Amino acid sequence: MPLRHRVLMYNKKKTKELEPLLQPSKQITASFHAELYKLIPVDHPLCKINEIVDFTFIHELVRSSYCEHYGRPANEPELLFRLLFLQVLYNLSDERIIQETQVNLAYKWFLGLNPEDTLPDPSQLSRFRNHRLGAGAVDEVLKSVVRQCIEKGLVKSKTIIVDSTYTLAVSPKQKPLEVLRDAAKRLFRIVVKKHPKLEKKLPRLPELKKDQEGAEKIMLHYLAELGETVETLLPDHEGSISEKIKVAKAIVEDERLLANKGIMSAIDPDARFGWKSNTKSFFGYKEHIAMTDEEIITAVEVTGGSTDDGNQFKELLNQSLDVGIEVQEVIADTAYSGKDN
Repeated sequence: MPLRHRVLMYNKKKTKELEPLLQPSKQITASFHAELYKLIPVDHPLCKINEIVDFTFIHELVRSSYCEHYGRPANEPELLFRLLFLQVLYNLSDERIIQETQVNLAYKWFLGLNPEDTLPDPSQLSRFRNHRLGAGAVDEVLKSVVRQCIEKGLVKSKTIIVDSTYTLAVSPKQKPLEVLRDAAKRLFRIVVKKHPKLEKKLPRLPELKKDQEGAEKIMLHYLAELGETVETLLPDHEGSISEKIKVAKAIVEDERLLANKGIMSAIDPDARFGWKSNTKSFFGYKEHIAMTDEEIITAVEVTGGSTDDGNQFKELLNQSLDVGIEVQEVIADTAYSGKDN
């Protein structure tokens, strides 16, 4: 059932200040406390966003992630998605966005709740983001929003601006031995946590002396053995165990690892070194972005920090064209000035 914004309706003529909030199809259930929503400024950014973007597309996007006939009623998908939207917009953690929304009238109104309504547990956000929505749906979310912006006439330019920014990895760079040891510990720990009876069947972590010769190869062999053992004992593994096995395999199969040029973090295996400038480096990721003159992002590609900017140009252009942007001009710096581009 689609989320409906429900604002207290009065029999008397609505005041001019409330008109942008009182949309017939998005009304908040009559509540004595809903009168507080009159305090929200009519030019508040969330009022403008809500007027332009119809978030109901999220229902179809996550439909396959829900069972329609069994189990307890799930939290409203659009409510959770709007919470994620607020979280990104205001750069808040899962716990903090719930705390802030509980006391912020504009946030509560944007979610379609009455001021006295309670909010989901913060853990619901992580579950929705990772298991209901998933990283693969981000592109579809972007396309849906951009197409609505085009339909509402917000995009008038025929120019896109292409550039990249960077994000630091969630963990610092590690040496090969640290990568191998951490990956093994994380895999061992999650298997024992979920299947305690298997602990005695798993190979034990080797005890290595400080600066022991050949320690990296010993740990590499152990990680490979541990991964094979887990797959044999748990052929139908899934969830967090599957994630840890996938990371372990990538580390074991990385031919550049022992040369200190491959995977540099067991926690964040896709992170790589990149350069902010000729003298400053970072360890993490690059976000390659295309946007219109109106500052509406039309395409995003995320890569390791070492990736060349120019190689992402074609994909960013194609993504922008696919959502309906008419492109006659592209503005970019010299990092994109390769011959093919």
